[in-house]
Amino acid sequence: MCFILTPTFHARASCWDMNRRWMCERDCGEPWSITRGWRLEIRDWRLNLQSLISNLFSFMKLRSPHPQRLLIETIDALLQNPNARILDIGAGSVVEKNRRAGQFALAEKYAQLVEQRGYFGLDVEIGANVAFVADAHFLPLADESLDAVIMVSVLEHLYDPIRAVNQVARVLKKGGVYFSYAPFYHPYHASPHDYFRFTQEGYRSMLKEFSRVEIVSGGNHVAVTNDVLAHAFGGSRVGRALARVFVELPMSILFRAFDANQASDIAVGFAARAIK
Repeated sequence: MCFILTPTFHARASCWDMNRRWMCERDCGEPWSITRGWRLEIRDWRLNLQSLISNLFSFMKLRSPHPQRLLIETIDALLQNPNARILDIGAGSVVEKNRRAGQFALAEKYAQLVEQRGYFGLDVEIGANVAFVADAHFLPLADESLDAVIMVSVLEHLYDPIRAVNQVARVLKKGGVYFSYAPFYHPYHASPHDYFRFTQEGYRSMLKEFSRVEIVSGGNHVAVTNDVLAHAFGGSRVGRALARVFVELPMSILFRAFDANQASDIAVGFAARAIK
């Protein structure tokens, strides 16, 4: 007796075996209970919904001067030079982290970057893309030895971010590229410490050693409101998903319709691309 079980968008061909258990015909043939089957289907539905929402937000970000777009442009330029020496401070498991966050376009670019011969990661602990463990306040590298330095969501965790940026300027070659992202509005997140938040003006003041500086804001009033509402749900994954679907997505569309510029007075964070 075979029929289609369709609790969600995805139909699954199933039938009873001799022990009255569901048999999955399209996957591996592993027996599964009715309860387990529903759990799997609901999980698939949630993952597909999450992927759809993430893709919509990625599309909107890539069509605006957003930090993600600026980072992808920076990575694209670095991929054109296979001999470039690139230091990624706070690298950790960067590809997997971006995939889990739904930043699939960025994860794909990063996956290409970490395969570059001259790419190496630095962090305070061992990770998938970490070549050596060191302190960003005291980079163990020679002066003017690098073509690029990337530092995403790291500055807020450093007790002396100005010293760290000066270290970056020291190890970069003339004409070298420094990309960094730091939060303005963001909840406390110790990893293992969380010291600072940065305004656009404060961010720019740290980059005095660089000749050309471009800064873009990430998020706006809508994204900040979404974060607040998500934390009102206890910061849970479900709360964040509800806030994204019913608040951030519709409000982002309205915000873009009436104001194409990203906010600088209240933003999730700022990204900078600077040339030495």
